[in-house]
Amino acid sequence: MLNTNVIPASVKTLNMGAFMFRTLADKFNGLLIIENPEININESALMTLRGVKYIMVPPTVDTSVAPWNKSLGLENEVIYITDPSQIV
Repeated sequence: MLNTNVIPASVKTLNMGAFMFRTLADKFNGLLIIENPEININESALMTLRGVKYIMVPPTVDTSVAPWNKSLGLENEVIYITDPSQIV
């Protein structure tokens, strides 16, 4: 089972290096859920997060356009999903 972490719908912006503090970054492992389809996210917002394998976004998010089509600062490639049943 993946560790699941949620960025709630109340978060409107994720700036570059939003998770720079290692103690916070270490808590993200597996599945990252971003609930706000209108979130303003910087291309390097997820820099320093380790272990993120999947990012679940609302179905209205087009992951083929910027900034979603970038690595968002992650070291490893991630798989975008819209439903947990898509986890392989």
